[in-house]
Amino acid sequence: MDPATFARHISQAARDAGYAGHGAAARLAKDTGVAESSISRMLNGQTIPQAQTLEPLSRALGVPVIDLLVLAGIVTREAIEHPPTTPRATAAALGITSPAHVDLFVAVAERLQSMEQA
Repeated sequence: MDPATFARHISQAARDAGYAGHGAAARLAKDTGVAESSISRMLNGQTIPQAQTLEPLSRALGVPVIDLLVLAGIVTREAIEHPPTTPRATAAALGITSPAHVDLFVAVAERLQSMEQA
């Protein structure tokens, strides 16, 4: 995402959170611990903040950090909604806990994957 688009979204979120009018950037900087110059550049569409800045912004603005990560172009919505997984993780998510059953589940899943790739 480009900085101008990020700025439009984040500026609206800042206004919605009460950071509007004279001194808004200074108040947001104080509440986030981010330099006022960085906040001003972000709000003016000159830059997208670094990843470590997004968490304090999230808290101050009441916007989920995941949404800010997507807006900043650090991750895609697709990657968040459909993260890659492993057969072992899937077994755990399904409540398969017996080591023998987990091993069997993993073996079957890996065999099916190899058959699909052939």
